Amino acid sequence: MKKFMDYVETHIAPMIKKIGSNVWISATQEAILAAVPATLVGSVATLISVFRGFGLSFLPDLSQLSNFSFGLFGLFLAYELPCIIMEKKRQRKIARQAGLAGLGLFLLLVFPYFDEAGNLVLTTANLGAGGMLNALVSGYITAFVFGIFAKFSFFKEDSSLPPFIITWFSSIIPWTLCLLFGIFLTFNLRFDLIEAIRALLLPISAFSQSFGGFLLVVLLILFMYSFGISAWIIYPLLSLIWMEGQNANLALVAQGLAPTNIHTYEVFQMCFIGGQGATLALCLFMTFLAKSKRIKTVGRAALVPSIFNINEPIVYGAPVAFNPTLMIPFWLAGLANCVIVWIAFASGFCTVPIEPFRMTMPSILYAPLALKSITGLILHLVCFGATAVIYYPFFKVYDKQCCEEESKTNA
Repeated sequence: MKKFMDYVETHIAPMIKKIGSNVWISATQEAILAAVPATLVGSVATLISVFRGFGLSFLPDLSQLSNFSFGLFGLFLAYELPCIIMEKKRQRKIARQAGLAGLGLFLLLVFPYFDEAGNLVLTTANLGAGGMLNALVSGYITAFVFGIFAKFSFFKEDSSLPPFIITWFSSIIPWTLCLLFGIFLTFNLRFDLIEAIRALLLPISAFSQSFGGFLLVVLLILFMYSFGISAWIIYPLLSLIWMEGQNANLALVAQGLAPTNIHTYEVFQMCFIGGQGATLALCLFMTFLAKSKRIKTVGRAALVPSIFNINEPIVYGAPVAFNPTLMIPFWLAGLANCVIVWIAFASGFCTVPIEPFRMTMPSILYAPLALKSITGLILHLVCFGATAVIYYPFFKVYDKQCCEEESKTNA
């Protein structure tokens, strides 16, 4: 383990650090971090909803709290991203204008429409996790356009006009171009970015019940989430895969045969201990082993949600998203669990569950209750051990990096 940790620190870490210092990537990290409080608030609301589902009905219904915090995450990111990119490019005068233009373009890209009464209608699910990809696209396009016109001005440098008026007029062209692009794409071409992605991914369902299909779906989710894009945008496709698999299993059982379709919701959930990317081990390391104050604080705040498989505070707070140091183990841990889970069910060690079991609960309880067998507990312990081994060396490297940054800040 020590040799591997030394190799990661001396060979992989410098390369990762170079990638992470890129303006666009580092700005994306900062934009996501800026909206972390929204994820924490949303996670608390979700956790209380879980407890209500277990019969604690006296607890308040805070679903709206989640809707107007994490449920608007894409909206927040659409403003923050172009604003921070402009700041990093030392164009502070137009940073806020870029943020506002990014917000406008985002609202156009979530495919709004006018109802019969002439009212503009937005799908609220696309403003949160479901609109993460739209937020990134709108943010990058806006920053690119504003970057081109950053040095353009209708006025000379010695103009007597107030600076804010000069900024207004200097932002007119990039503002107009961004909005015209969104209007043309949405209202003229009728192009829905989210639906386009779903259409591209639809062929995956054709071979989803094979090991390759199962692996591809998990890899796709891990890749998307590591770039801050929630898998909710392909949830309709995933639901189709899970329902088809479960219905086929029920038909087999009705014929007196054993269920053979492994890729169901219940099995899929067993790949992610602590949420997508199996981040519970990482969260525990951050909480109890981190020397960095920031990392330890994030770990403590995210621990209880992580136990219930709610890992947005870790993904966006550590952050894992757009953080090359943690993205690599995030992929490896998720894929390792995917392979372990598939082998457990394909070999017959675990029996594919037939009855739907879609409850949010700690990972250590989910598998044994869903399978109604001690083999589920054994499976999760093996998976947790594998993810702990994968995350630990990368966690140590990242903790050291954060400690160095904190030392420079306090110096």
